[in-house]
Amino acid sequence: MNTSIKHLLIIFWMLSMMGPVLGQNSIRIESKFEPAAITLSRNSTYKVIIHGSQQSPEGSLPQVNGLNLSQSPRIFRSASFINGVPSVKLEISFGVKPKRVGAFTLPAWSLTIGGKAYRVPATNLRVLPPSEEDILREEARKKQEADFRQALFLELSLPQETLFVGQTILGSIELYILDRLPVTRLEQLPQKISDAFSQSTLKQPLEKRNVPRNGKKYVVYSWPLALTAVMEGNHDLQYKMGVRVRVRRQTNSPIRDPFFNDPFFGFGHEEAITVASKKHTLKVQQLPMKGRPLSFRGAIGSFETETYTDASRVAVGDPLKVIFSVAGKGNFGVMPAPEMPVIENLKVGPPAF
Repeated sequence: MNTSIKHLLIIFWMLSMMGPVLGQNSIRIESKFEPAAITLSRNSTYKVIIHGSQQSPEGSLPQVNGLNLSQSPRIFRSASFINGVPSVKLEISFGVKPKRVGAFTLPAWSLTIGGKAYRVPATNLRVLPPSEEDILREEARKKQEADFRQALFLELSLPQETLFVGQTILGSIELYILDRLPVTRLEQLPQKISDAFSQSTLKQPLEKRNVPRNGKKYVVYSWPLALTAVMEGNHDLQYKMGVRVRVRRQTNSPIRDPFFNDPFFGFGHEEAITVASKKHTLKVQQLPMKGRPLSFRGAIGSFETETYTDASRVAVGDPLKVIFSVAGKGNFGVMPAPEMPVIENLKVGPPAF
């Protein structure tokens, strides 16, 4: 084995053996914002550095009014020799996005390591007004986001936004893709975001090409659906789905999101994009009691019915079919079979659908 590799393995073995000892006797914690001063449109990182232990700590990060702190930190563990003395370190980094200009202090707080509490010192962050470069960057970002919203969007179309509990309405979900956007595949069917409505099963979409919209041409995938209200109240309804797009990363772009860097002519890797429809707020009411017929069994909608027999003349004892058909729009799934009246000298069997 190579001598340098042997020495490296020995170092990591020694550090792993000494880590618990260091963690118990000489733990030191520091914290800082990096950078400590930013403009309003930039982000910073809040770092907690634990010297002398690599054990996973426990604690609750304090919140600061005016700052958004990420709840998904990045964790980095390292080990080294400093002047012949072994050293271990654990670094925890939280993304920080400011919401306003000002001076902010993240107060001291406690971490528990190996059952013992340690103090994380307070640290400060200054947020300055946006610079001219920041303003131009933000304008460019908004323009590219607007271009993206016109390049790939999902629409939910409904005939009405007020309905009754149990009522079924027919609508559609449509995915618009700009004809020059390099979409490689649809990752999933549109997913409903609401428990207040049930829906019919979505099948393979209908595809249309060269559909005009916003002065552009689109490929449109359309899913018809039947939507049934199951809960009374005002409910938000939204759909989302995943789409994979081929993109080209531009390292000199001021915007770090890889999709917004030249989204229309990608020749590199694929990115998963989640596209969502606008929220629809639907008002769902209970069916009124006033004017409800005694024969009502739950059918809501617009229907036409027809009744006929399969023969005009029969002999005594011969079977006769009575067919009752319903056509229209509504909640067919809850309709019971019609009740046949009791007629003397006729024997009525159970209905068949």
